[in-house]
Amino acid sequence: MLRNLSVSLLLLGSMACQKNECNPSSESDGRACITLYDPVCGCDGVTYGNECEAAAFNIIDWEKGKCIYDIQSLLGTWIFLGYESEGAKFGSATKTHPYDMEMTIMDKKSGDNYEVSGKSSINFMQGSVKIINKGKLTQNMNLTTKISGTLEALKYEDKFVRYLGSDGQYQVNNPFLSIKSTIYSQDGNTTPSLEVLIFRKK
Repeated sequence: MLRNLSVSLLLLGSMACQKNECNPSSESDGRACITLYDPVCGCDGVTYGNECEAAAFNIIDWEKGKCIYDIQSLLGTWIFLGYESEGAKFGSATKTHPYDMEMTIMDKKSGDNYEVSGKSSINFMQGSVKIINKGKLTQNMNLTTKISGTLEALKYEDKFVRYLGSDGQYQVNNPFLSIKSTIYSQDGNTTPSLEVLIFRKK
């Protein structure tokens, strides 16, 4: 009898551990959920629209309300090393382009957005950034000065500003930052263009 009791306790303990583990699915199980927005913060640090959406991703442990994300790892000045498509690598300090380009994320807020300033060898830029979910951010960057330069430099800079004006997925492993952004054409006919921007902390 004592032996059976200890086995039962062991099984219950095992089940409790499994319940507290956070094993999110990468894809929803497809269940139909109401569209009511009643956010919950999952044990994986992701904000879900409601409890049903969290359960669809195998999240059984959550707290009411949106997750609160710490922007500390993003603060500071980041030197742009280049795009993955041109050979830049996350974790390597090698710069793959000839221009001096950087952005500074400041601990200054305007609403939920943190101020960003940037510069290159040609222009100055200004904008904002906000973490919208775990590993995801929304960005906005505009040129504040327009100084003439070579056509090649201006095209490279325009591409940089457009990718920093798009929502993206980010990863920080000090002293490196990667931002994966997608640009969509205005006419909707061109295939979306994806790039991964690599930075090193200054």
